[in-house]
Amino acid sequence: MYSAWNIGEVIGALDERHQRGRLTDPEYTAAILNFSEETLHTSRAGLVKIVPVAGKLLTQSWQILQRAHIYEADALQIVSCKDENCDIFLAEDRRLRQTAKAEGLNSLDPSKDEKHLLSL
Repeated sequence: MYSAWNIGEVIGALDERHQRGRLTDPEYTAAILNFSEETLHTSRAGLVKIVPVAGKLLTQSWQILQRAHIYEADALQIVSCKDENCDIFLAEDRRLRQTAKAEGLNSLDPSKDEKHLLSL
């Protein structure tokens, strides 16, 4: 599960790299196409749920933003995960995992907790 906001984050990151010349036109086009196809495939297959950006979730994220001083997209991901009653919150960012834990989520690092995740 991830917030629809995160889709814009990925597209924005790819666009920024393209604008800075780190991705050629064909590389940028291929990256956008691959990301779009994978997003649609996993969503249609029921492997991932894309949570719409709702006013309720945005306003809840502002409280976390002020408490933890994290990025808006990260705060929105935390409240979206809570709203969807997710079992696990995955993040490699230590500060984000700590914030998610403080918000009552079972937060794991996919790199460090790989064995645990595979056992689930």
